[in-house]
Amino acid sequence: MANVCFLFRSSTDKVEGHLRISKNLIKSALLTHITSSSIDIHNRPLQWRWLLFRKKPSIIHLLNIPEFYALQPRPSRAKIVKHVYYPYLFLRTQPRFVAYTRLNLLRSSVIDHVICINPYLAQYLEKVGVPKGKTSYVPPPINTEHFRPLTDKHVSYLRHRYELPADSKIILYTGQVEYLRGTFTLVEAFKELVKGRSSIKLVICHPEVRYERVFMQRLVKLIKELDLRESIVMLGRQLNMNEIYNIADCIALPFTGPYLITDPPLTLLEAMSAGRVVVTTPVGSLREFLVDGYNALLANPGDVTGLSYALQRALSLGSERKRMAESARKTIQEKFSLHVVGAKLRSLYHKVIGR
Repeated sequence: MANVCFLFRSSTDKVEGHLRISKNLIKSALLTHITSSSIDIHNRPLQWRWLLFRKKPSIIHLLNIPEFYALQPRPSRAKIVKHVYYPYLFLRTQPRFVAYTRLNLLRSSVIDHVICINPYLAQYLEKVGVPKGKTSYVPPPINTEHFRPLTDKHVSYLRHRYELPADSKIILYTGQVEYLRGTFTLVEAFKELVKGRSSIKLVICHPEVRYERVFMQRLVKLIKELDLRESIVMLGRQLNMNEIYNIADCIALPFTGPYLITDPPLTLLEAMSAGRVVVTTPVGSLREFLVDGYNALLANPGDVTGLSYALQRALSLGSERKRMAESARKTIQEKFSLHVVGAKLRSLYHKVIGR
């Protein structure tokens, strides 16, 4: 059996979602009894190399750290597996020289195998020269035990705690405020939906990062122009996201295109795991597992009227609401749970070490 050592960085100065994926991958390995350990190079900047040689792993799995770490000295016969998170920004997020150097490392024999978070990324890497058979697709794992439906009594308590009306229909948007996530399309669609009705609220929960400041200014201006200040609640950054998902009647994530940071987006997967009705768009890898009317309600990207209609459908669901919510959670349990991903990792590790 493979002895795996995960290398990751706990600092969230880059992308918090990539750290969450990394931690869940480590949990997946533990749950499926893969012999493994982990080293946080952020907290051990000087000792991590010594620790790596002391552990003598047969596989070194690089998570949310650059490919350059594959060039570091390694224990003899240890294989290198690199996890690639960025689906579409690989050559656009860094200076050209750095990006192409990283890509050349993925092509080279220094890295033995490349794991991608969606099948499109695996296909892209093969097109740009990564040898066929060197890439594999492993979906981002979701902790379905943490993100789960709560009881009606608990939801009522949470609405009171967050000062939200108990009898209102609540649409939740969560994640960074930006055009690609469809924040502004959602607000315009919400204006069509609400039409003076105070019984519908849009709750926006965002991480308050520097990147979104300019978008927040535009959002505040748009809300004021549309006279929606009484109907939109800004919750800001929240830590217990399972509670936030559960206070909503539906989750609206109307992406205008494939999400450049993580595809599929973690917020959407977590909301489905929490048993919520999700309104979104069929972009990127979402087309692989979302079915309109079965486990989600879909609208075309950038279609304000279509999105407003989909939100109306979501809020008007009767007995279908429970069935759709259960189907959404079942999809995550069958395709993205820690145990499912752990089993994929076990099979992949066997392949890498040639067993």
